[in-house]
Amino acid sequence: MLFVGEGDVALIVGLLVVAGGAMGCGNVLSASIMADIIDADARRTGERREGIYSASMMFAMKIGISLATAASGVALSAVGFVPNAEQAAESLFAIRMLFAGLPCIGFLTGALVFRRSRLAADDATAVASTEPGAGSAGHRAASRSAPVAPASDSRPERSTGSGATSGA
Repeated sequence: MLFVGEGDVALIVGLLVVAGGAMGCGNVLSASIMADIIDADARRTGERREGIYSASMMFAMKIGISLATAASGVALSAVGFVPNAEQAAESLFAIRMLFAGLPCIGFLTGALVFRRSRLAADDATAVASTEPGAGSAGHRAASRSAPVAPASDSRPERSTGSGATSGA
């Protein structure tokens, strides 16, 4: 929003659509990348640790959101923002850089970092062959690498009113 002027509604809407697409891709791609990392870790260690990875990712996201929220107030004060007042041109420029320029730099940096990340064809084949339902050999490989405890009904018994109990 660095070069948007007063009354440029169509330009603002267009830029917001592009920004929303970029932010949406980040959410979708982070889950996809995490799934690839989980599969690679399972092949390397023989253990499925989805819970650890999911909890770590959510913890990091919450910490990042908390820090960004705290930093935004400090940053606004640093650039001369005055609540409920007409803002100076320098303050408006700094605000645009903080809330449009920095996220853009972050997205571009992320794109450059992950540009070198590859899931090799043989890795993708190994993931596909260990998925349950990928044939008997693949199912055996998956069960060897990720032992699963037998399912049990752990619901407490409830009374039927006549003194007898039912395991429904």
